Amino acid sequence: WNMKKLFLYAFLSFAISSYCQTAEDYFKSGLSKLRLEDHEGAIVEFTKAIQLKPNYVYAYSNRGVAKKDLKDYQGAIEDFTKAIEYDPNFNPVYFNRADAKYNLNDLEGAIADYTIAIKLKPSDAESYYNRGGIYLELNDFPAAIDDYNKSLELEPNNDFVYLQRGYAKNEIKDYEGAIQDYSKAIEFNDGNLEAYFFRASAKSDLNNHVGSIEDYNLLIKLSPNDSFAFYNRGVAKSQLKDFEGAIADYTKAIELDSEFADAYIARALAKIELKQFDSLCADLLKARELGIEEANTFFEQHCK
Repeated sequence: WNMKKLFLYAFLSFAISSYCQTAEDYFKSGLSKLRLEDHEGAIVEFTKAIQLKPNYVYAYSNRGVAKKDLKDYQGAIEDFTKAIEYDPNFNPVYFNRADAKYNLNDLEGAIADYTIAIKLKPSDAESYYNRGGIYLELNDFPAAIDDYNKSLELEPNNDFVYLQRGYAKNEIKDYEGAIQDYSKAIEFNDGNLEAYFFRASAKSDLNNHVGSIEDYNLLIKLSPNDSFAFYNRGVAKSQLKDFEGAIADYTKAIELDSEFADAYIARALAKIELKQFDSLCADLLKARELGIEEANTFFEQHCK
């Protein structure tokens, strides 16, 4: 009998404990699961919190984050929208909804949400950066540059923002400005491979092929298996009429990527300059096989 009473007491205590869990308890449990990347478990807990407290902004917001992490972008947008309905001044929800809209390719909708996020929190450098990235995708380069300018005012040591602003400047043919930004990106992160690559490209656009080769040298030192770096260094050497050096680089690019069509045709053209006709035709045949139509013209001229 005493054992039965003890069991009944334990059962009742468990039932009361379960029954008395609050919305905040479920919310905290959801946060714990979210931190552990148990997204589905977190959604269950946040849902329970919302059932007990239907206007629970943070529960909607975090459930939206969990759904977004699971790539349920539409479900995430619905939760973020619900959170905004209850608190239209909650900045992080607009930021997260913008990201979800971006992933659904709703670029204009994402811009609108980042704009509201910025209005609510003008010191949010990441919102400027992300909106700038969308403007970049839309080829609105002046708007992208404006956003990157603002982001750098707030976080002046961010190499990725310099990289992106440099790319935007490059697209409007401000090569000098682009080079300055790529150099700044390298100053803050000397392992930023893209900054070396794009700076070398911008130098080539200014016919500074020596400077371009110097950057490709640095890039190759950091990334010795980058076939594009060897190929582009070869192009720069060709511009300086160093065809032997160019052939060596094209050959290395082909060693790294045997299907690199442009490297075959470029090597063939360099061989024509040096009158190395013995191995020329094999390069042209390979280029043609890989889809380079102009290889046919050179094959007709030199291989028949």
